[in-house]
Amino acid sequence: MKNILSIVYLIWFFFLSFTAELQPGDIPKTALPIIENQSITYLENLLLSEGFENIVLQINAHREIIIEYENRIYRNELTALSIVLKYSSQILVAFDKFYIVPKQRNIPLMTISTRAAYIRQFLNHEMSEAEFAEVITIDHGTLKKMDNFFYRTSPRQNSFFKSDFVIHPGFKAQFSRPNDPAQLQLSLKPTIRTPITTGLQFEAQMNFPFYNEFDTTSYSPTFSKIICNYIFRPAVHHFVSLS
Repeated sequence: MKNILSIVYLIWFFFLSFTAELQPGDIPKTALPIIENQSITYLENLLLSEGFENIVLQINAHREIIIEYENRIYRNELTALSIVLKYSSQILVAFDKFYIVPKQRNIPLMTISTRAAYIRQFLNHEMSEAEFAEVITIDHGTLKKMDNFFYRTSPRQNSFFKSDFVIHPGFKAQFSRPNDPAQLQLSLKPTIRTPITTGLQFEAQMNFPFYNEFDTTSYSPTFSKIICNYIFRPAVHHFVSLS
């Protein structure tokens, strides 16, 4: 009988020790179920194929997941958000709650949280836009209790030193002369924007006149602007932009 009690005690002690070693903050990546590892990797690759950048995924032991991403491919941020919601809810079926974190220049802008079941109901047209708006939470601060998320992927598709090239139309008017009240200049203004590091962006713009009524009827290109802009968050709900 004494030996049996000793064995039971050893098994109980081993179980407690094993449980203590597997706290959420200490679970290694390899301890995840294979199906979850495959799903997370598949979602990462799918978002990368769509053109999203600065992607980071985190999960915890409560079937919750954080999906961080930066959109520099879609003009409408809501379009980008809908794609992330659609792919994540369809692929990560084992998770219960989603935290979506859109970023700009790798700075988190907000946290959108809701249940996976609500996302699927909305995508299946079983819930209206008004009903879906009632079951999502938007927090403009940072997500609390981040230490509960034990599995964090390394950032994928870094956006730094990747340039955006845009051509703007240029219009300039001058109303200074009584005899010639209006003078016009029409031009094209190609602009290049390059994120350098978190929050910091370099922007340069050229001016190419193709119609010019000014005194100096030069058609040679000139720089319109050269700007370094830095955005940071000194506190929750606040952004500061320096140029």
